[in-house]
Amino acid sequence: MKKIILLTLLVVALVAPNISKAQYYIPNQSFEKWQTSTQPLNWKVVAGTIYKETSVTYYQFQNGIPLDTINRPCKDSSTCLGLQNGVNGQNLIRGVIKDSFPFTGKPNYFGMNYGYFGISGEQFGVLITMTAWNNTTHKRDTILNTAVAGTPVEPWVTLTNGTLTGYAAGTPDTCHITVVSTVSSQSSASTTIFIDEMFFSDSQPTGIRTDNQMVDMNNVTAYPNPFSGTTDIHYYLPANNNVKLKVYDMSGKEVANLINEDQLMGMHDVSFDAGALKSGLYFYRLEAGSSSKTGKLILSK
Repeated sequence: MKKIILLTLLVVALVAPNISKAQYYIPNQSFEKWQTSTQPLNWKVVAGTIYKETSVTYYQFQNGIPLDTINRPCKDSSTCLGLQNGVNGQNLIRGVIKDSFPFTGKPNYFGMNYGYFGISGEQFGVLITMTAWNNTTHKRDTILNTAVAGTPVEPWVTLTNGTLTGYAAGTPDTCHITVVSTVSSQSSASTTIFIDEMFFSDSQPTGIRTDNQMVDMNNVTAYPNPFSGTTDIHYYLPANNNVKLKVYDMSGKEVANLINEDQLMGMHDVSFDAGALKSGLYFYRLEAGSSSKTGKLILSK
């Protein structure tokens, strides 16, 4: 019976790739991983002030008078990012973070979970650039260069105007994302944008982010993949559940038991260190309650 079960597992993995075109991976997209309390992993802090938050607390006003204190937890993860303007002498400094990462898709939309506290008329901006190396000119070709903007709003809502159009011919190999806390002429030193999740999608996001719009068990990703030593497996739980994550070799032998525990709803990242394994094709199997997902891992040393 054991051999039959494992054989079925391997067949499913071969016919069902582990990456869905409906969701494209952005490293540390939910700002779960931090090097320090002011330095999110993968993201370069160019200017401004960075906050590592577990919730956003703010006042609701009426006619300039604070009526109530609101506290809203980070929507779909345990931590989120706050990016605030700064001041150097008499000069306002706009908060800026950026990231560059391998990327080969051409999604239709960019979105993110956010809240934005600024003065009337103020806007934040997100610049998205996708490029590809040209072996003939030995330069990078621009496949996409676009920007989206948003105005003050209480957390948490989803950016819905991030339509990505105007792709040039060719396939990108790198994506660059830059977030600027203020792109308008009107600005304040206290202006802050809070971000809990960024994502690319083929379908247009709705205004209020709900669980069934999140990446689910059908959109488990491993990055990088292929990999040479360590890769991260990313998945979203739409509800609290018991989670098991194991890795098998081509013969169906279990080579790693990564997770066997109860986990909370939200985004999760699990690292798989294959330093002791030989190059080849491996398979992960993720189980959460009655749902499961199997995918390929290519180890190339």
